[in-house]
Amino acid sequence: MKNRTYKNDCDIYTEVCTYLDSKLELFYDLEKNENSDFDELAQLMGDTWKEIVEYGTNYISVEENKKELLKSVCDDLAKFLYCMDAYDDYEKDIKKKRFNPLQKIPFRLDEKIDNGLFLVGFIIHNLQQKMSDIKFNKNSEIIKNVIFFGLEYKLKSIVKRKEKENAKGKCKK
Repeated sequence: MKNRTYKNDCDIYTEVCTYLDSKLELFYDLEKNENSDFDELAQLMGDTWKEIVEYGTNYISVEENKKELLKSVCDDLAKFLYCMDAYDDYEKDIKKKRFNPLQKIPFRLDEKIDNGLFLVGFIIHNLQQKMSDIKFNKNSEIIKNVIFFGLEYKLKSIVKRKEKENAKGKCKK
């Protein structure tokens, strides 16, 4: 359900809202499809974020090579968030019989988590490398702190919480 602010924004930014709505509809359809895979869904999320940046950079002065770099950062960031959300919600989604893209990965649960954490770590590394090449005119330190420290901190805090939950679950049995 769309809120009033989004509807008002769509009156002004019709083109980008139409694009986003179509991508989100495709995303939800793919999540329902048993043949969809994790990479396909993560890529769609990344492509959607890249389009938002493409649209936004039409209104500010950005060199073409920096625009591509920003789009690449957004692509990685979207994939990171998608991976983290899937990892964070995995057990809850399985219990409630809801879709989780990690279900599609043909490994045991512990292997899925290890592979997923490796992938997320790789994404963070890529983001950090790309961010080193971007000069921000405002809020540079805050933005770089989020990318260089915040994402890794969030990953570690989710992993730590999950390990505690798993340890408690094993103690109850």
